[in-house]
Amino acid sequence: MPQSILARRQKDHDMLLINAAFKDPLNSSEILTQVRRSLSQNSPPHIPFDSKCLLPRPELHELAISLVASSACIRGICRIVINGLESISPHILHRIIDLWPRLLPRIVYFLKAVLKEPESFVKLPKQMDTLLSYAAAAVCDGVTLSSLMLRLPSILRQSQNLISCLAQVWIVSLENRLSFISFNMPTFFMHEKSLLNVFAATIKQEIPVQRLTSVISRLVRDVDCIDIDWTAIKDGTILLRTLSNDPSLGLSLRLAKLIPWMCYVVWRVVETPRPNTEAGEQCRMLALLTTFVSIHVGLAQGPDWIAQSLKRTHFLRSLWKFSQEDLTADLAKTIAEILNTLTINLIWRTVLRRVRISLKKLESAVDAPDFHNSLRKPWATFLHVANHR
Repeated sequence: MPQSILARRQKDHDMLLINAAFKDPLNSSEILTQVRRSLSQNSPPHIPFDSKCLLPRPELHELAISLVASSACIRGICRIVINGLESISPHILHRIIDLWPRLLPRIVYFLKAVLKEPESFVKLPKQMDTLLSYAAAAVCDGVTLSSLMLRLPSILRQSQNLISCLAQVWIVSLENRLSFISFNMPTFFMHEKSLLNVFAATIKQEIPVQRLTSVISRLVRDVDCIDIDWTAIKDGTILLRTLSNDPSLGLSLRLAKLIPWMCYVVWRVVETPRPNTEAGEQCRMLALLTTFVSIHVGLAQGPDWIAQSLKRTHFLRSLWKFSQEDLTADLAKTIAEILNTLTINLIWRTVLRRVRISLKKLESAVDAPDFHNSLRKPWATFLHVANHR
C-alpha cells in the first residue's frame, strides 16, 4: 500500500483519537478503543523533548505526532477516571488497568520534560504554542490520572519510579511558579492517606534538605510582598501540609524549626487585606487551612514545640482575629483543635508564660458579635485556664 495512503489513514486515526479525547462528549468505550489502537501503533516518545524546535525537520515532525497522540491518550483516560475509580464499571476499569503499563512511559516522558525544561512551561498553557500546550496538558492530566491510579494497591506497589518523578516535578513546579502543575498536586492526599505517606516519604528521601528549605524561604518572602501571590502561598503551604504527615523523627525535627515561620505566615495572611477576587480568597483560605493543620501537627508534639510557636506573640493574636471571620467548617475545626491542644499544655510553665505574654496583646472579648459560634467555647475554656492557672 502506498505510503501516502498509510499516512492519510494514520492521520484519520489520530483525529479520531484527538476528537474522542479532547472534543467529543464522554464515551468511555470509544475513548478506550482509540487509545488502545494508538498505543499499539505508536511507540512512546523516544526523541528528547525540545520545546525550542531545534531538531531536524523529520525528527521534529515525528516528535510532534508522538507528543499529540500520547497527550490525547492520557487526556482520554483521565476524562474517564476524573470522578473517581469507584464511579467506573468494573469492565471499564479492567480495560484501563490493562492499558496502564503502556500509558505509564508516556506520562513519565512528559513529567521528565518539565524537569528538563521548566522554564519552557512558565507561560500559562493558553499562551504556549500548540506543541508545548499539548505537553502542558499531558503533564496536568498525567498528575491527576496518576494520583487516581496509584490508589490501586496493585499499581502502587510497582510505581516507585513514577512517584519519584512526581515528587521532583512538584518541587520544580514550586521553584519555577508553574501553578498549573502544582494546582493538581493536592489530589494525591485528598482521600488516600496511604498514598500521601508514600509521597511524603519519597520527597523526604529524594529531595535535598536545602531545596525544601529554599521553597519554604521563598514562601516567607512571598508573604512579605505588598501584592501577595495567593496561588504561590497556597501551593507552598500545601507542601508543608504534605511533609507534616511524615512521622519520621528527622523530618519532624526539621518541621519543628519551621513552626515559628508558619506562625509568621499566618500572621501575615491574617493582617493583609483580603483578596478582591473569589479565586484569590479561595487560595487564601486554603493556605490558612493547610498552614494551621501543619502548625497543629507540630503543637501536638509537646510543650517545647508549643513554646517555640508562641515565641512570636502575634500567633495567638492572629488566631484570635481570624476566629472572627466567616470560616469554613474545616478551618473552624482545626482552630478548635489548636486551642484544645494549647489548653491541655497550659500545665507546663514554659507554655503558660508564653501564653500570658501573648494574651496581653489581645483586646477583643470572647462574646464579640462577630466571633465564630463554634469557637466561643474553645476560646472561653482556653482563656479561663490561662488566667486562673
